[in-house]
Amino acid sequence: MKNKLRIPLLAIAFILALVVTSSGTSFVLATTERHSAGAAIATDTNSGHLRIYTGADTNGPNGAVTGTLLVDWTLNATNTDTGGVITLGTVSNVNASATGTAGYFRILKSDGSTAIADGDVGTSATSLVLNTTSIVSGGPCSLSGTITVPAGT
Repeated sequence: MKNKLRIPLLAIAFILALVVTSSGTSFVLATTERHSAGAAIATDTNSGHLRIYTGADTNGPNGAVTGTLLVDWTLNATNTDTGGVITLGTVSNVNASATGTAGYFRILKSDGSTAIADGDVGTSATSLVLNTTSIVSGGPCSLSGTITVPAGT
């Protein structure tokens, strides 16, 4: 049985939760490890990307991308970590590159190809909560928030 821990990104129009799984019955990070993970994620996301695609993520972050790229934000180079809470630096608004229904997202390092995490998107109860999943080419898209590394349960 796999337990899931959620790492939420609280945003004005978006809430992102990265999912960590373990094969045991409980998964708890020590405080120092939570802080180390936060620092690593903050560093890895500096000048990285958050992209939204159509369709379902069938491959996870280690597999090839599927679907059409709808939105590509370049994350700021000033993401910071304080005790396992990563605050995203100011992210510039972008215009959607295609029209379609958002299905999943991927976070990448600054090289634009090394994946950090994937997750589902929707208007509620998903890893990335959007105000709408109907993306229109040329439409403005904004992003802000934090990523919280869980302490565990």
